[in-house]
Order: sequence, then C-alpha cells, then structure tokens
Amino acid sequence: MLRPIAPLLACLLLIGCAGGRVDLARMPADMYAGQDLDDAVLLDLHRGFNARAPLPSDPRAAAKLLAEVDYFAGEINAGGRWSDSPGIVQTQMLQARGEVRAALGVAPGTTSQQLVDALLAVSRASDRAAQLAALSSPIFTLGAAGTLDRLSHLPPLPLTETATGRAGVADTSFD
Repeated sequence: MLRPIAPLLACLLLIGCAGGRVDLARMPADMYAGQDLDDAVLLDLHRGFNARAPLPSDPRAAAKLLAEVDYFAGEINAGGRWSDSPGIVQTQMLQARGEVRAALGVAPGTTSQQLVDALLAVSRASDRAAQLAALSSPIFTLGAAGTLDRLSHLPPLPLTETATGRAGVADTSFD
C-alpha cells in the first residue's frame, strides 16, 4: 500500500519543499538593464554550462554564474511564468542548487537570498580583498580564502550542466 506513495515522499524530501514553499531570492534590478531577468539568466547559464567551454576560472564570473543557478532553481519552482515547466526540469534545478552549494561548502540553512547576495558581492568586487570580505561569512564553511579558491577552480558540476541545459530548452520564450 505504501509503494505508490514512496516515490512522492522521496521526491519531496529530495527537493526540500517543506510545506510546498521554495526558497527564493531576488536579483538586483540593475543586473540586466533593459533585459528580461529570467531570459538573461538562462542565457548566462547556457553560456556558462552548455557552450562547450570550460567553467570560468575568474572568481567574479564564477560567483555570478553560481548565484544565477541558486536564483533560478527557486524561480523555476515558484510557479508563475514557469508553472508549465516539466517537473523533471524543476527537480533538476533544485538538484543543481544542491550540487553548487556542496561544491562551495555552503552551510545548511543558508537562504537563497543570503547566498545570492554574497556571490553577487564577489562578482562586483574590484579586488581580492573585497572578494574575501564578501566571503567572510559563516555561510561559507570553507572560509573566505577556501571559497575564493573554489570559485577560481570550480569542480565539474554535471547535475548543474544537465539542469541548466534542460531549463533553457523548457523556456518557450527563450530565443
């Protein structure tokens, strides 16, 4: 009797949607002046993970890209424009969020907004000292220097590559 329910329960535990709520973040209004925010994010994700190029080794570019992954994982699961997205894409984007957070050593309980804000601060930092200052937070378990090093040498992120590729295909307004 419990067999049909088990996959549903496993899925809910996997994606972490306690009470149906998804952790969301807002991106700064000036990030993509004159462009649709989600279209700009999807284009960045496509270029960063699916353009047959290596992942960025510049910590500023890597931080922006990973902030976009965390942002979009919440956005595609929040409904609205994305309510028609295939469930597999929504689930995979949440898995990508988890993979990115594990790679960066993000502390459990960190909100999407906390992570997005910190990573975008790194992406806008003018020098190493400012980048380290942006990463000097208990949300980064590797410490500021360790996290900055990880941003400079991103490991392979296969779940994120797959999820971002599928998300771009799922967006019917994406040209």
